[in-house]
This record gives sequence, structure tokens and C-alpha cells, in this order.
Amino acid sequence: MTRTEPSAGGDREGPTRARSHLLEVRLLGSLQVRRGDGGYVGAHEWRTSKTRHLLRLLALRAGSPVPADQLIEALWPDVDADHGRTSLRAALAQLRRVVGPEAVQRDVRGLTLTGAWVDVIAFESLVEEARQHARSGDRQQAVRIAREAIALRGGDLADDEPYADWLSADRERLRQRYVTCLVEAAESSVGLGWWRDAVDLADSALASDRASERSYRVLMRAHAHLGETEKSLRAYVACSEALAEELGADPSAETKALHMALLSAGNEPVEVPFVGRAGELQRIRAAVGAALEEGRGHAVIVRGPAGAGKTRLAREACGAWAGMLVEATCSSAQATQPRGVVEHLVGQVVPLSAERPRRLEAFLSYVTAAAPTIVLIDDLHWSDPSSVRILHFALSHADAAFVLVATVQSVDTPASEVLGTALENLRERGRCTEVDLGPLPTDVTATLVESVLGGRPSATLTNELSASTQGSPFLLIETARNLAADQQLVATAAGLTRTAGADSGDTAAQGLLRRVRETLDHRQLAVLDLCGVLGGGFFLPGLEGLVAATGQDSAAAAPAVDALEDLGVLECRDGSYEFRHAVIRSTVYGRLRPSTRRKLHDVVARHAPMPAAERIDHWAEAGLPDLACAAALQAAEEAFAQKGFEEARQHVRRALQLTDLDTATPADRLSLLELLADACRPLGYLEEAGEHLDQAIVLAKQHGLPDLARLYRKRGQALPGDSEEALSWYRRALAVADGTDARE
Repeated sequence: MTRTEPSAGGDREGPTRARSHLLEVRLLGSLQVRRGDGGYVGAHEWRTSKTRHLLRLLALRAGSPVPADQLIEALWPDVDADHGRTSLRAALAQLRRVVGPEAVQRDVRGLTLTGAWVDVIAFESLVEEARQHARSGDRQQAVRIAREAIALRGGDLADDEPYADWLSADRERLRQRYVTCLVEAAESSVGLGWWRDAVDLADSALASDRASERSYRVLMRAHAHLGETEKSLRAYVACSEALAEELGADPSAETKALHMALLSAGNEPVEVPFVGRAGELQRIRAAVGAALEEGRGHAVIVRGPAGAGKTRLAREACGAWAGMLVEATCSSAQATQPRGVVEHLVGQVVPLSAERPRRLEAFLSYVTAAAPTIVLIDDLHWSDPSSVRILHFALSHADAAFVLVATVQSVDTPASEVLGTALENLRERGRCTEVDLGPLPTDVTATLVESVLGGRPSATLTNELSASTQGSPFLLIETARNLAADQQLVATAAGLTRTAGADSGDTAAQGLLRRVRETLDHRQLAVLDLCGVLGGGFFLPGLEGLVAATGQDSAAAAPAVDALEDLGVLECRDGSYEFRHAVIRSTVYGRLRPSTRRKLHDVVARHAPMPAAERIDHWAEAGLPDLACAAALQAAEEAFAQKGFEEARQHVRRALQLTDLDTATPADRLSLLELLADACRPLGYLEEAGEHLDQAIVLAKQHGLPDLARLYRKRGQALPGDSEEALSWYRRALAVADGTDARE
């Protein structure tokens, strides 16, 4: 496939898009201004407080003119008009010297701050976006966007100017918007079942507004669900006290009713929807449908280890059948009971009043010659040998549609030998379809975990769960539920992540980073921004090189890292630095303005020494999908070389997602589909491999590409080797190679 080669982390310059160099103005917390070249404005450059105040007033209305009279009234209320205009001209001249003459425009309507990114405006926009998502029912997106807004808030408006009365109305308005954002995000978290996030967000809201009754209701629900009855009751008591002291009021009827309801409420686990196994499900349904249509006996055996999802898959496959469905579940206790399983099946078809011999005869007559019937047996390997023989006889002699769908494990039981012989006989006669279940792929693991937790897991959490459970659906569901119940998960910008402890919530992270911003100088804060983009696993020499690549002094890296470690933001493990908690990293990253994120991701992708697999996301976040695609293909090649086929599959899938299908050549699209099939086959994902190859074959035919012989051969390899369908594909491959009709 033709692709743009990504930089390996050295001096090569790849294509990059032009970026506007905006002035960055942060008003929430202490005033912080960064010029377009990345340098921060020092405190001494303002000369007077009036220059700072003028910037604040203009930044609050950035992009819109502020009349000169309003500015004079706010900043020089006690002077006459002439002196006020003179003072305004002096402050404006100094402001232009600091931020650049083009940053502040003047016309008859007043003064306008232009070309600036302002945290207040970005904050209010995100708050409104989060609210719209919540109203539309997209709670997960609402929480994610709300967290971006929360991360922008370094404190109240102009914390360093607490007595600036001319800011009091805006300060209170923004504080209320912040509290409302927290409360609405907390309520969305309750709707998602993210109890730990709900508690953190509600606690943060109460830290700013002690009388927020909605926040107390969130705490009551969340603590009750977590089994913390005492904390739930204490939340109600605290609510009553706060409302009485702050407002002289009692809790509302809604809060009182919730209090009474939670005292007796229970929590039932939510049923997990069926996900994944699409190829296996299609194959089972096809086999069942063919047998029912042709009117013959047929066995469908779903084989896999305990917890692989055999039972759920079998039930899903038979769920749409409207005819006779007879079910049984075998256990070790039944293995020594002659005809025990069959007797259970007979009882569902033949009246109990019939004599036992005639009941069995009636059952066999029914399933072999009467109405179409599906028999669904779970754990057939624990059946008694007699029942296996009877079912084998029925399947072999059925003159009507009779389908056995059974789940089986490869374990030694009293019926193992009889069952193996029966299946071999049915296989030879073309009356048996066998479906083997392996571990769930990583992408399906992520989908399953999301359905359990109500939110997208981070790549780190997905990989961790996939490895610890070996892709077992049952273990994945139970492990995810336990993590949620034990309050070990927290939502971050990267997705749901395992948290290290109770001190890693939003309130603690915001407080910690406020202390960091008060402690570090501007150069060190720029290093913190870079660390937020790196995420972790970096060494000091590499960080120094990246700082230099941003145009800053690399000497700032070491003292910044030392200070961040002392403050509890970073921790060092064998020389490698990591964020102490995922929420802290998420907050640092979320506070970056979008253009800064893109620029820093670009620097990391070009200059950081890292594997191609880690470079993919940096190129993508830098807004360079072509280079991200190239990195994904490079990572896939490396995974193929190491026989890491699941990793290769994920990287090729990512490359396909990053490819612009409207502009990609047919040959490039075909190459990606073929690579994806090559990764699927060694993993046993034959149905998926076949789907990708079918698409590639269509492309080859439509555009006259010289790949059909190879694709036909691989299509045959994606089928059982001795099947007639596989042999048919091999014959087509030979026909194309010989120049004869490929359609035979």
C-alpha cells in the first residue's frame, strides 16, 4: 500500500497544516497570558494593575467591542471623562506593547480583543454543549464534555483580584455555571451507573455551593447504590443542616421522598446485551435455517471453555425461532442417570399421563417425523451416555426438521467417548456443524465492557481486562462489575480508567493542580503541559529533547519534573515518570486549549522515541490522519513479525478507520482489507476474514486489479480445509492463474 512514512522520532519533517498562533488568556484563577510564540507574559510586563484589568474586561467579551465609556466607568470610576480617556489610552498602549498591537482593535464602537483564545469563553461553550448532550439523552458524552469544561477552571474569575467589584457579577455568574455543570454531570453519571464519578462531581459542587440540594440527592443515590447506607443517610442530614443554615428552608418533597425510598431500595444488576460473535452467530443461524428448510436432522455444536459465552450465543441464535423449542441443561449430577436428559426433554413434549415407554416412543416420533423442532441443550458433555445415543439415533433417522443446538466443553466425562463417536458419525454424514469459540477480540472486549459500565473504557483498561480474563465474556462482565462496585473506576478524557485510590477524584485533582500553578513558573508550567500530552512512561532525557523541540529552554525540564514529583503530580519508577493518578493527567490534558494540544502532539509524534503503535494517537490528535495511518501500518507490520496477530488486527483496523475512503485508491483499500484478513485467519476469526476478503474480491473485479488468484486462494484458506466451498475457491484461483474462466 502506498503510504506516507511517519517520522521515527528524529529530525525529519513531515507534512503539517498551518496553525493560527492565538493569544491565550486564562481568567479563571490567577491571570495567565501566553503569546502566540508560546512564551508567557511575566508579571513585571504589565507595569500597572490597570493594564491587567483592561485585558480582563476585553477578554470577557473577546471578539465583541466594549464601549470606551464602560471601560472607563469600571476602571476609573472616580475621575472625570477627560482624565478617564487619557488613562484608557495609556493602559491600551501598554497592553498593546505586551500582547501585540494587532491583538486589540479600536473603532467607533469601542475596543475589541481579537485573535485570542479565552478560557472563560471556551468554558461557557463547553458547559452549554454538555447541557445539550444531557438533554438529548447522551449522558456519556455529556459527562465527557463537562469534564473538559471543569478542567479549564483554575478557580473563580480573577482569584488574584478578590476586591475587583467590577468583576463581581461575572464572577458569581461563572461560579453558578460551574456548579450547575458539576451537578448536571453528576446526575448524568448516576444515569450511567458511574457511582464513583457521581460522588466526586457532587462533592466538587458542594465545595462551591454548600446548599446545592441536587448535589445531595446525587450523593444519597450513589452511596446507597454502593451499599454505603450510613453515608447516604449522612448526606440527607447534611442537606437538611445546610439548607436550614444557608436558606432557612427544609429539604424539598423530592429529597424527602428519595430519602424514604432509598432506605428500602435494592439494586439489581442490569442485563448485559449480546455483543460480538457476529460471524459465529451467522454460521449457527445459517446451519439451523438450512436444516429446518430441508427437513432433516442436524446437530450444531458450540464448543468452548467455561465462560466463553456458549450458552448466550446458542440462545441468541435460537431466539427468533417461533416453532417448537425444547430446552435442557446438563450437570455433573445427571451424568450417571440413564436417560435423564432425554426424560427431561420428553416431559416438555409428551403428556406426563402417558406410560414411560410410550412417552419416549412418542417423543422420538414427534422430533423425527412431526413438526420442525429445535432442541437446545446446555453442557451436553455432562449428559448421560444413554441420552446421547438416543439423540444420535433421532438425528440420524429424522425425516422432519429436527435440529440439536448444544454447548460443549472439552472435558473428560462419562459421556465423552459416546459423544465423540456420535459427532464423528454425524460429521461424516454432513449432519453436524461445529463452532469453536475463542477469546473475544480486543475491540469486542471494549464494546462488552462499555455495555457493562455504561461508558467507553480507556485503551489501557481494555487491554488490562482482556489480558487478565483471557477474553472470557463471563470473566470480563464479572471483573468489570466488581471494579465498578469497588469504586475503582473513574471517567477520564481517555475513557474509563482504573483509579489508584479515593484521593484521585475531581476535587482532589483540581485542588492539587491549583497548588501546582501557584508554585511553578511559566517555563515549568509549559513542561507540565507537555507531560499531560505524553501521558506517562517518559524519561528525563527524552523530555528535555521534547522541551527543546517546542522552542523552549530544555533546562526547565529537570526542575519542573522534580517539583511535580514533590507536589505529588508525578512519580518516578525506575527512572520513568508517570502521573500519580489518571484523573490528574486527564485534568492537565483537558485544560490545554485545542490548538496547543495539536501542536504538542505533533512535537511528540515527530521527536519522541517511541514504538510506532504509540505514535498513532499522537499523529491523529495532531490532526494528521495520513501520518497516523502510516504509523498504524508500521505498527501492524511489526506485530506481524512478532506473530502478534491480535495487535496487528487492531492496528490494521485503525489504519482503515483513518483512511479517507473517498480519496484512497482501490489498490490501497484492497491492501488494507487483505491485511486485515491475514491477521484474522491465525486467530481463528475465519468468518471475519472471509468478509474482508469478499470485499477485497469485489474491489479487484470492479477495478480490474491483478489480485484475484491470490485473493481466491486466501478465501479458501478462510474456510474449513476439507469443505467443498474451500475447494471451490482453490479451483477458482487455479483457473485465474491459468487464464481460464474464474467462474468455472
